[in-house]
Amino acid sequence: MVFFYDKSKIRDSQAFLKLKLSDSCGLQTIIDQCPFAKDEAQNSYFTLLHDIPKKELIKATSEENYTDETFIIKNRCVYFYSKNGYGRAKCNNNFFERKLKVVATTRNFKTMVKLLSLSVEN
Repeated sequence: MVFFYDKSKIRDSQAFLKLKLSDSCGLQTIIDQCPFAKDEAQNSYFTLLHDIPKKELIKATSEENYTDETFIIKNRCVYFYSKNGYGRAKCNNNFFERKLKVVATTRNFKTMVKLLSLSVEN
């Protein structure tokens, strides 16, 4: 299970929103559907969306283009790769939350694999 937080509610109630993946199959599917080549996939990022964004927002966001940054939006996941690393990326978690108007959390490939292994253990 991956936890999201709603920044506007944290001050008042410390409320957390949950992204429920029914089991390890949910994480495995997200990892398996990564559209990047193996080398890029291992250096990619997964922005997990709390809700499926509206189609018009997906279309408008997908038309944005930044040098050395690639992203693909599929259902409730944005697959993201940047040649220069995430720290220098224009397309970060805040970018996707703002453009898609959904709560999101971003994890790198290694963390996703670790979450998968932890979910299989439980």
